Order: sequence, then structure tokens, then C-alpha cells
Amino acid sequence: MREQIRHGVNGWLSARGDPEQLARLLIDVLKDPNKLAACGMAARETVRQRFGVEHMGDRYLDLFGFSEASSKTI
Repeated sequence: MREQIRHGVNGWLSARGDPEQLARLLIDVLKDPNKLAACGMAARETVRQRFGVEHMGDRYLDLFGFSEASSKTI
């Protein structure tokens, strides 16, 4: 999950086993609804870019050995 999340951009990361840090992050996030909304939109865009239908379709075609040119005939 860490490779998908950019701290403060499309999510927040907290050290495992550090509930105080997690609590501070949650309090900061809840104090700034605009930042929370912007981060949510960035997270949605990250998921769309990395796991959207077009991207995943291309990855499956690559996985099964179909070139981009041959994918147009499928």
C-alpha cells in the first residue's frame, strides 16, 4: 500500500505501532476539510490511473503476450 500512497497528497501514512502519530494525523485531517477533500480527489485519480479499465486491460494484454497492435483486433 505504501507504494500507492504519497503522504499528504493522496493519503497519509503512519508508522506501524505508533497510535500517537496516527491520532495526530487524524486530528490534523479532520481540522481541514478542504485538505481532506483534495486528498480524496487525488486518491481517486491515483486509483483511476493505476487500476482503471484501460490501464488494467493493457496490463492483461501484456500479460498474455498480445502486442498493442494486435489488441485492436481483439
